[in-house]
Amino acid sequence: MRKYESYIRSSSLIGLDKLQPIGKPSIIELMQTVGLAPESLKKPDMFISYQRFCELLELAAIEWEKPWLGFEFALSLDDSIPTLPGAVLAARLYPDFRSFGKAAMEYWSLHSTASYGILNEDYAPDKVCLRSIMPPYIYRSRQESQSALGQGMRLCRSVLGRPDANPLEIHLAHTKQNVDGFHEITKKLFDCPIYFDMEFDQIIFPKEMMDWKISGSIAVFSGFLRKFVQKRFDDSNRFESSATRMVLSAIPSFFGTNGCNFINVAAMLNVQTKTLQRLLATEGNNFKDLLLFVRVEKAKKLLCTTNLPIEHIAKFLNYVGAAPFSYAFRRETNYSPMEYRKRFAIDY
Repeated sequence: MRKYESYIRSSSLIGLDKLQPIGKPSIIELMQTVGLAPESLKKPDMFISYQRFCELLELAAIEWEKPWLGFEFALSLDDSIPTLPGAVLAARLYPDFRSFGKAAMEYWSLHSTASYGILNEDYAPDKVCLRSIMPPYIYRSRQESQSALGQGMRLCRSVLGRPDANPLEIHLAHTKQNVDGFHEITKKLFDCPIYFDMEFDQIIFPKEMMDWKISGSIAVFSGFLRKFVQKRFDDSNRFESSATRMVLSAIPSFFGTNGCNFINVAAMLNVQTKTLQRLLATEGNNFKDLLLFVRVEKAKKLLCTTNLPIEHIAKFLNYVGAAPFSYAFRRETNYSPMEYRKRFAIDY
């Protein structure tokens, strides 16, 4: 296990395989080349190496002859909502873009240890800056930068319910490639000036945008989310009944937010809370026990396959801190988190 490994959610891989041209190396072949487990394509709740993810995007851009792969990736995703994290956050009904943006920055920091975001309202008198910050020891690839800003812009439009909303400027830290296709693809994504060789990767918005009202609810995104939870069957092998499996599959969508509760899970599944509670009871289960089970199983995986700090794992799983997480984990496994990691960690 790399001592200073940085991670990103494997949900970042969703949709990448759709860009593979006929006759070119498959996404599975490319993942094996850079050392990423192919199973992460079907398991969106894994944490994968950020550096290997960047290597994958760069390799795919070369092998598939797509110099603007990052931008194409951002454009190729589902039109209704580009990323699951955004769907969950938007579903929590933040009143305006300002409150959504602040929550999104916190969420971002829990789903990736490679970078964090800053929403700076003091960037200029009439401008706001959404900036991606990378630690100095982490290399960020050209394609990942493009994809991150492209998906971020599409997410903003989705939660605002304004498909025609455009930023004022896009800043990219890498150097521009002198290849065709740039203007066509960036006009679809941003339709604003784009500057290269800048100090940061960032999106510049008009300040008035911060007060725009959020459009959306869990019901709006329930169809997309239900498709997503189908990928989580591996976490519910202990249970066979359908209502229980639905809840087990839905719970991880809310990790890293303060919305991991029965009401939101039921709304995401488009089921009345009383109905879902009754269905679980007939199957001999309840939400509290299922939530604990998912937390513990997820904690085991994170402890064994990453070097994420215990405090980070605790916050990601919606515990208020390391102490209550450690107490709950020991009660269920008879090991402290550190003891479990030392005994069962996978050296990859």
